[in-house]
Amino acid sequence: MLSVDVADATYLSLSWGEFEEYASELAELVYSNYQPNTILAVMKGGAVVGALLADRLRIGRLYTVNIRSYLKAGSRGELDIYQKPPRGCVAGKRVLVVDDIVDSGQSLSTVMQLIQPNRPKEVRSAAMLVKEESTYIPDFYIKKVRGWVFYPWEVREACEEIYSKTKSVKNTEKILVADLKFSKKEVKRVLERLKVE
Repeated sequence: MLSVDVADATYLSLSWGEFEEYASELAELVYSNYQPNTILAVMKGGAVVGALLADRLRIGRLYTVNIRSYLKAGSRGELDIYQKPPRGCVAGKRVLVVDDIVDSGQSLSTVMQLIQPNRPKEVRSAAMLVKEESTYIPDFYIKKVRGWVFYPWEVREACEEIYSKTKSVKNTEKILVADLKFSKKEVKRVLERLKVE
């Protein structure tokens, strides 16, 4: 995992390879301690983690819940649940609620409470990463981190955030490509669009 400080913030990034390795480690951790038969992924990053865990754990039932608490990197808004999980997806099941990262813990703990009235047989939670200051610690996770994490599918978000700090396309490209190892081609595409908007 790479790290860079820009202005008053620390940013981290994972490559696709690191992300897949962490997903495999998380799957092994879950497999050794719990046998879920249903995954409920918190959109949107949790859906990517959930899909990889479903594959590695041979779980055919993968559902999503849409919940949002961030307006942009580092800027939290009110918690908005805009798609609840289907009622029957957890009833009587051993459920694993999955997210990519636990920041404050508000989203994951809310989802855990949200599904209890549907009477799952058992529920546990998992996330790839947990922020050191989180008030909620999932049952399974790989690593605690400090700073804002960009996953490999968040090129636009990374460009917008770093550009908002540097106000320079050249510096933004250098930070994202040289320091955080995002694809130069993808970063250039996004930055071209940013300049027009």
